[in-house]
Amino acid sequence: MRWLFYADTPLQLYLSARIALTELSAGDEAEVMVCEQFPHAYKQADCLVKEGIFDKAHFCKPFGSRKRSFKAQAKSFLGMTDFDPRTITHERFDRLAVSIFLDITMSLAVGLRKANPDLEVILYEDGTGAYDGEAFQSSVYLGDLPDGIRPRNRRAKMTRFLSKLMPMKPNAFTPSLLLLREPEAFPFTTPFPVRKIGSTPETAARVAHCFNDKPLPTLKPGIIFLDSPRTPLEHIQDHSAFDKLIKYCHDQRFVCQLREHPRTQKQSIYADLCEDCSESLWESLCRQPAVSESVLVSAGSTAQITPFLETGKKPRLLFIYQLLLEPSNPYIPIYAEIVELAKRLYGYETADRLICDASSLKEALGFIEHSMRSSS
Repeated sequence: MRWLFYADTPLQLYLSARIALTELSAGDEAEVMVCEQFPHAYKQADCLVKEGIFDKAHFCKPFGSRKRSFKAQAKSFLGMTDFDPRTITHERFDRLAVSIFLDITMSLAVGLRKANPDLEVILYEDGTGAYDGEAFQSSVYLGDLPDGIRPRNRRAKMTRFLSKLMPMKPNAFTPSLLLLREPEAFPFTTPFPVRKIGSTPETAARVAHCFNDKPLPTLKPGIIFLDSPRTPLEHIQDHSAFDKLIKYCHDQRFVCQLREHPRTQKQSIYADLCEDCSESLWESLCRQPAVSESVLVSAGSTAQITPFLETGKKPRLLFIYQLLLEPSNPYIPIYAEIVELAKRLYGYETADRLICDASSLKEALGFIEHSMRSSS
């Protein structure tokens, strides 16, 4: 079997490498296609090749504009590919592993299917969207849906309707397997098997080595701020509540640590009040004992539930999306589903004291103060 993994975030590359170490049989080959949209993509992928985890690394660029994305989606719908480098789509692969169906991954899958009619597609975790069903809400996903999931947005409904009218469905892929770090947290019945991503401390350390070229910083019990991406195109534009929490916690002399998002283009105005923990792989950092004794603050991110997915530990979680978005924002329900996922992972009997879905700055501050008193 020859596998091709696609990764466009550090988490995807990390999980791809773990899967390559645990899922492949003797004689299988694993290659990775890395989209160059995160820092150190080349360096990390090349290290994984030198480590012997992947046989080869390929690189591509994101489509970069809505016009290009729409063109790629339209071509995929008709069985044509807009993927570059085009040469990869002429090679023989038995399995393609992706974390989510997007314009670029669908373009790659459609291109590969021409040379590989029996191509299997395997879906693997990409954070919270793999657990709450968001991974199947993409307008380009036209495969079979898990029970209880129906397309929500207009484009997804339209493309699925049009696909049913077509005798041939060149871009309809149903995964042959879904790989998750915590399969029991997936609440839907699926037309395909769901399996746990295997790992041992040795394999995790072997993979993490390629992401941490410097000694890991030593985290301390306190407040760990996990920032949202600060770019002009993100749905969160007002970060003032996040910044106010940093200032307040610093003034209270709590230990403040800040992890910036890899796509961030602008720092918090209070970044200098925090110890920086942005550089190293979070999946490695979150294994430190101090994390389980801390409060993890974020709008609502995969990073908040990563300590549980990696170690089973349950740090306190403060979700503040309601302080950063207007009540009518369409992303509010998505964040609410992330909170529900966190409660499901932690267990509802303990969720009330460990998880806060703050609706006001006062509530957020109260949760932080109570948490710090409880841990002191």
